Amino acid sequence: MIFPNKKVSVSSKAVAVTAAVIMAVFLLWVNAASAAEAPVAAPAPITAMPPPISAPSISAPDGAVGAPASPGAVAAPVEAEAPVAQTKSIMVFGDSLAAGFGLPVEQSFPSQLGARLKSANLNVRVINAGVSGDTTAAGLRRLNYALKQKPDFIILELGGNDMLRAIDPVVTRENLRQMLEILKTYNRPVLLAGMRAFPNLGPSYEMAYVRLYKDLAAAYNTVFYPFFLEGVAGKPELTQDDGIHPNAAGVAVLVENILPSVADLLVAKSMAAQSAAKPANTTPPLAAPTPNKK
Repeated sequence: MIFPNKKVSVSSKAVAVTAAVIMAVFLLWVNAASAAEAPVAAPAPITAMPPPISAPSISAPDGAVGAPASPGAVAAPVEAEAPVAQTKSIMVFGDSLAAGFGLPVEQSFPSQLGARLKSANLNVRVINAGVSGDTTAAGLRRLNYALKQKPDFIILELGGNDMLRAIDPVVTRENLRQMLEILKTYNRPVLLAGMRAFPNLGPSYEMAYVRLYKDLAAAYNTVFYPFFLEGVAGKPELTQDDGIHPNAAGVAVLVENILPSVADLLVAKSMAAQSAAKPANTTPPLAAPTPNKK
């Protein structure tokens, strides 16, 4: 049985459905194509530059100058090192009193003086140039050789053995004068340490000894210490069994007593410089410092 009208109706409905499906697929394709062709958004503007890439740091050795710094860093100022004070030297040129007769080396006058100066934070080396038994004549013979050690300052301590041998003070004066002339040519400041004569040698001999040291110190512009054994002579507790040479405690007293004069020596000008600065035809007396007694 044929139903032509019904067939047409069914066919029309199928066509409509098919068209709708095709239209939907088309719309999906259009949307997909539109999404694919959409313009890419422009990147956001750069408002700040990125931080620079730092170069790797290279550590410089300790104390090196000019180590690389990071960009923008301010270099710290380089401080100059404080100059190291140069060591000065004092040569104690004398007899057994300088050599340290009867004492260990560390208890001698030069050693104790050096230790005392060090305790006062003074960079000074003390040279022991003492020879036991030396007279002024023996000292004069060996002075130039001793000066090969090139001391900056000299303590001249001689004359005690001249007195013990009752050598004429005129001879002692001349020997000391020649030594001071030699020291003047070396252009070094000098501390002249005096000696006293025993009373039993007579008042004229005793006074001659006092005058010769004082006169020479004034003539050569030296620092003057009138009596090297000041504070020790005649004190058994400060001397050895011979009653003349100081023991260790006695040497300590000598050091303390002469210390102000040593301080004057360390700031003194050389004899040549003082002579040049002194007005012509004048010889001002050099006042003896007061010993610093305990």
